[in-house]
Amino acid sequence: MEKFPAQLAFVTSWRVIAYDRLGFGSSDPHLGTIDRSFIFQEGHEFLSIFCARAGITRFVACGHSV
Repeated sequence: MEKFPAQLAFVTSWRVIAYDRLGFGSSDPHLGTIDRSFIFQEGHEFLSIFCARAGITRFVACGHSV
């Protein structure tokens, strides 16, 4: 699956940023409890901060497995 981000970038000519959620994939373990609202919380808390710091104002989100 690690080839997918590179293939997507090549085919679309877009910059692709791929990451594993905390506690998933190759990321650090999640030290808290993961409840049903974690997807919303991550999008609200992490994604908005990340986009602001990276200067991203427009994006297309593509995900899988959750």
